[in-house]
Amino acid sequence: MSEMVARTGWPCSPNTSHSVTGQDVGAGRSMPRSFSTSAILPSMRPLWLMGVTCTVGSERDAAALAKVHAEIPAGAPTILLYHTPDLMPQVVDLGIDLYLAGHTHGGQLCLPFYGALFTSSQWGKKYEGGRTQEGQTTLYVSRGLGMEGLGAPRARLLAPPELILWELRNASDA
Repeated sequence: MSEMVARTGWPCSPNTSHSVTGQDVGAGRSMPRSFSTSAILPSMRPLWLMGVTCTVGSERDAAALAKVHAEIPAGAPTILLYHTPDLMPQVVDLGIDLYLAGHTHGGQLCLPFYGALFTSSQWGKKYEGGRTQEGQTTLYVSRGLGMEGLGAPRARLLAPPELILWELRNASDA
């Protein structure tokens, strides 16, 4: 993962590799640790993108999120990239607009009419996958392309892989 480069976007570190390096973000940059940056997209006001390295230590990661968020002007549109949905209460309290996460793989092994058997999230099934709205925050937990391998079977059942393409537009264009 330390070799990962995003040519047209921003990479986000997984929770399984903490040896990522690089401070710059954006096109052609290395994977950063916790960061915030503004992006000016055509015909849009500045948009703030934040990323927090997932250490699987929620208190430490919440503190890193608060520090990164403090760099952003009040009222600016914000997006958070974080490996798990576990920071949702803090994200809602900070008023972050869009929170993009993964980690749960949509449960990876699901049953009809029940859903995920296991999510590896501190919130269990609450944020197992898909879109959730709390306050002004929209959380999307992607099933991703991979599979959990640490203690979970490397298989999928009723949780197909997904790759998401996000198109951002001005609210006035919607």
